[in-house]
Amino acid sequence: MNQQPNEIPRSAREQTKKLKKIIIIVFFAMLAFAVAYMAFSVFWGDAIDQKLDEWFNLGAGNEYQGNDFTIIFYPIDYEYDIMKDKEYLGLDRKIYYFADKTQLGTMLELDDSNRDKQARGVVLLCDLVESIIMGDADAYNACFSDYYFEHKGVEPDPGFTMTQLYDIKITNFGEQKITDKKLGTYTEYHYVLQYSIHKNNGTFRSDIGSDGSAATYIIITDRNGKLQIEDMFYGYRFGH
Repeated sequence: MNQQPNEIPRSAREQTKKLKKIIIIVFFAMLAFAVAYMAFSVFWGDAIDQKLDEWFNLGAGNEYQGNDFTIIFYPIDYEYDIMKDKEYLGLDRKIYYFADKTQLGTMLELDDSNRDKQARGVVLLCDLVESIIMGDADAYNACFSDYYFEHKGVEPDPGFTMTQLYDIKITNFGEQKITDKKLGTYTEYHYVLQYSIHKNNGTFRSDIGSDGSAATYIIITDRNGKLQIEDMFYGYRFGH
């Protein structure tokens, strides 16, 4: 039979049908893959993330749950001696001092031979740091004045474990004379104390995770005849 001029050859029609079948198969395959991927992410993604945390983070670190930020702490052990922890002993545990708030001047490593030769208040801050490291709540509370507890509405710290502080810096922000009708005339000494906490268990600072850094603005006065902390502002950020 002779082929009509406008008639598509049978072989071409068959190829067109095969091509349509291939396109339909590919489309549904891609659709099935997308659905499977979404189901996998919803039902198995969290389980896999948890397993990876177990393998690589050793039970510590930070976890995001939706829009909330959750800090995961190390187990609390009041008997644990951090001075036997090789990891902690390998960190920089020295206390460094900046005499100028820009932190652009000479950085001095503080020790028993020179800390009392620095500005007033430095020795007190070193004592504060050492009390935190040793888990000595009594020595820690003794660094604060009665005025601090009474007027800030803060209770003395009931206790915390030895705390693995490192990268410790004290920065001098200057001093000023204060004259108050009720409190009299006295001097305020302003400092910022910075540090990180290794393997944080949350007993001293529950607002930062392990190896998280903290900066606290501290005001020391001589109002009671001796240097004591009268105010603290957490979450301080340097401007540079």
